[in-house]
Amino acid sequence: MLRSLQHYTTLILIAVSSLFLFQACEDDPLSEQPDEETEQPDLPSFEAITVDGSYFETNQVPEDPENPEDFGPYSEAQAFVLGVSQGVEGALALPQTFLALSTGQEGEQQNNNWVWNFTGDYPDEGTGETVDFTATITASPGTQASLINWEFAIDATHPQYGPISDHVLMSGSVAEDNLTGSWSLFSPDDAVPENLPSLESEWDYTDIQESGFTVTTLSIGDVPEGEEADEAYLAEFHYEQNGDDFTFSLVEGMVAIESGEAVMNEELVTFEVMWNTNTGTGSIIHPNGNICQWGEDLRVTQCEEGQATTQ
Repeated sequence: MLRSLQHYTTLILIAVSSLFLFQACEDDPLSEQPDEETEQPDLPSFEAITVDGSYFETNQVPEDPENPEDFGPYSEAQAFVLGVSQGVEGALALPQTFLALSTGQEGEQQNNNWVWNFTGDYPDEGTGETVDFTATITASPGTQASLINWEFAIDATHPQYGPISDHVLMSGSVAEDNLTGSWSLFSPDDAVPENLPSLESEWDYTDIQESGFTVTTLSIGDVPEGEEADEAYLAEFHYEQNGDDFTFSLVEGMVAIESGEAVMNEELVTFEVMWNTNTGTGSIIHPNGNICQWGEDLRVTQCEEGQATTQ
């Protein structure tokens, strides 16, 4: 059964709020080249990474329709796209929130890298306590000329996880125009394997007519102290635009954790919404495989039973 919209918005925004750290990556060979004077890079911006929900914002179900069930599939799709997309977009922009903490700080060039060192504090949502931290942001050349690798490392004493020393809160690569990139964020919880991201995102908006993103979150339940989790709840959100055709979907379910990685399985289910801004039509696929379609007047035109949509 599809969980409530509030569940997913809360899952994304709260689960990532305490994301911290994994062991720093090995030095990039590019950073060991002789010093060259380079211009300080601008911090990434994520304003372009959005779900185009204008179709659902413009098309509203009539007030007090004679047969409300005629608009049921459209209304459910509308609530999913407009409601869940806000939380997903918040997750996509989370790195910018952390990187913005360096605003007003002067970077320093070290080899071919740019480094920002600063201190700050933030309210921990889990305990309500204020956490003081020392942070280092590093920007280094990527594997392609247009890419910049970013790392946010932190030292702090967390009220729940204890001392955190020289760990990377997040790492990723973003193009200079911000239209392509990827991020990984990590948890300090000892129950989470060291290199298993709690949140991953990847996007490509080079061509707005063929654009999209994927956001994956992993949530760990209660694990006995001193042990690592062997399963997690996975929620993967995928958005894609191909001309006038749009798709926004959710894959969810429990996954096993093996050798520090989440293993996809056939028990995962899919909830998917598709719409076309030219024809004004669309469809919704439920985890049980049932498909309902609506016409340009937003009324349901056809519903078919199907098999459960699993991965």
